Amino acid sequence: MAEDFRSEARKSALKVGQIFFGAPQDGLDCLVWDLSKSGAMIELDQHATPPDTFRLISPGLSLNQRCEVIWRSDLKIGVEFAD
Repeated sequence: MAEDFRSEARKSALKVGQIFFGAPQDGLDCLVWDLSKSGAMIELDQHATPPDTFRLISPGLSLNQRCEVIWRSDLKIGVEFAD
């Protein structure tokens, strides 16, 4: 997992999104709790276990980023935006 940026300044988002991974593409719904310039905190369904890298898309936030998981806690996941 990548470096932990939890102390970075964040803004509240509370918008729906989806994560996409695999080939063919699998998708899971999520809730984007907050954003920073380098990442986000999202919440997934209790039965969802995504891989450590995926694409996060949220039209309501104009967000389409490749992400790497940096921490997991219950249903919430912290991700860092990758290049």
